[in-house]
Amino acid sequence: MAEKSRPSTLSVYLYVPNIIGYVRILMNCYAFAICFKDKYLFSLLYFVSFVCDALDGWFARKLNQVSTFGAVLDMVTDRISTACLLVVLSQVYRPGLTFLSLLALDIASHWLQMYSTFLVGKSSHKDVKDSSNWLFKLYYRNRKFMGYCCVSCEVLYIILFLLANNPTENLIQVLLNVSTRNWLYKTLLPLSLVGWAIKQLINIIQVVQKTMVFLILSNDISTNVCLKCYAMCILKLGFLCATSCVFMDGDTGIQDSNMRFESEADDVLVNEFKGDNASHCSHSWGSCLTYTYSCLHSSMLLPFVEM
Repeated sequence: MAEKSRPSTLSVYLYVPNIIGYVRILMNCYAFAICFKDKYLFSLLYFVSFVCDALDGWFARKLNQVSTFGAVLDMVTDRISTACLLVVLSQVYRPGLTFLSLLALDIASHWLQMYSTFLVGKSSHKDVKDSSNWLFKLYYRNRKFMGYCCVSCEVLYIILFLLANNPTENLIQVLLNVSTRNWLYKTLLPLSLVGWAIKQLINIIQVVQKTMVFLILSNDISTNVCLKCYAMCILKLGFLCATSCVFMDGDTGIQDSNMRFESEADDVLVNEFKGDNASHCSHSWGSCLTYTYSCLHSSMLLPFVEM
């Protein structure tokens, strides 16, 4: 039997789900252009665009028009839309760093997930059968659960935008004052907060697991390193890296900072992996220490301190 001919580039661009993606982009562009003039119209357009995210996936499966371009277009549209809304929220709420941090986590986790998918040769970023984390598997395998978490995030951000009456609202105060609002806000906010929290936890799991994949594929770290040890190690070293960068003063300051960082990192790692702290790991703490620290020292954190 002759091989089925591959679709032309133009035909892929004109797939129904991809056309829906283009409409979503235009809808979001207009929505953000009027976001401060008409909050309710913005919220409506933004939410309709979000709903179309599920619609294009349905058409892709129904019409057999699944494509890598469509998958990337879908995710990029989602991430940019959410990123723009988080930037807007960072301007109307204090502390704005809260929303900018959520933006960084969202982009980093999804980029790592997508890139690691292509590196290992998987056809979909939702293929998580090799993951050992039950919550991670549940999220990507159960469409209803994933839908609840994703909808919760977007609904929460839209609610916060609608609740902001002043240019510099206090986030905590606005959340506490929800009890004085109508029943719709009082019902949707708690429900969306739960799904939002789960989604952020999933993002953190993605960052840790997919970073581990990169290290294994690049032969920087052995496959027998305990993931829990690795997670604690990278978080602690990341904190030390950040605090070390604060007190830099010229080249001398950078060198002093590096020396202090390496010394503190050694102390933290030794204390973290020895004794009772290593009881959760099936490998010796020395093995985890050697592989994990050698990788982080050479490939991940110190290069940023040494710039």
